[in-house]
Order: sequence, then structure tokens, then C-alpha cells
Amino acid sequence: MNLEIDNDEYWPLFEKSYVDIILTKSAVKPTYSLYLPKKMNKELPSAGVHVVLTCGRKNTGWRKFVDDNNLKEGDGLVFELSECSTSKIESRVQIFRGDFPA
Repeated sequence: MNLEIDNDEYWPLFEKSYVDIILTKSAVKPTYSLYLPKKMNKELPSAGVHVVLTCGRKNTGWRKFVDDNNLKEGDGLVFELSECSTSKIESRVQIFRGDFPA
């Protein structure tokens, strides 16, 4: 496994809800389509709400987060839910760059 870590913001995951994914081609440019695993659905509100993703700095929305962090197919992400209400979802994100096995 080739793993490149270029961000000092890594932390252990304890009791908060989290989900890990490997980015596919459709999750990055030009499509920007991200689907979280079903296990996270029970944690999220049923209606659309404002989403804030944090990794070093705050980003609103998936497209801006992908572009600002230069995400590519094959990068691994861990989304840790830090706030979830009927008006806002906040998630801290850890980025692991590299080629992960399927």
C-alpha cells in the first residue's frame, strides 16, 4: 500500500459517528457525486440541510471541498460527524492520499 500523508491533522476516532470511503472517479472532477454508505443514513436528517466539511479549514459543500483539497480518485477519507441537527451538518474529515487496494 502506497500511503502519503501530507496533513498534520489526524486524530483517533472514539465515540462519534464516522464513515470511511475511498473516492471513486464519480466523486471528484468533473462529476462531484458523493454517496455516503447507508450506515450513515440513520445519523443524518431526512431533509436537505447546510453541510460544512472541515479539514484544516472549513468548506461549504462537496465540490468546494474536493477542489480546495485537490482530492483525486483513490484518496481515502474518514468523515467524523461533529454536529448534526435539522439545520446543519458538520463533519471533520481526515484525508489519506494514495492508492488503496480495492
